[in-house]
Amino acid sequence: MGRADDRAEIGELVARYCLVMDDRDMTGMTELFTPDAIVRSSDGVMHASGLTAAVAMFRGRFAVLGPSNHFTHDRPMRFEDAA
Repeated sequence: MGRADDRAEIGELVARYCLVMDDRDMTGMTELFTPDAIVRSSDGVMHASGLTAAVAMFRGRFAVLGPSNHFTHDRPMRFEDAA
């Protein structure tokens, strides 16, 4: 798989994230993150380590937030060669 394929797959993941979050699709959410996921926001409101904790955190956020409408813009990506 080349970088163009990698870029396309990352773009698909970003698009799926938006749909899953907006639909509050808890099952789909488990397919977005790896078991060792770490989710943090720069303001500290969101902080979770591990898939189970991330899903629970988002479930709690959804309980207090209204509807969302995520959409993507340009997604700059930089690939670094392995040393």
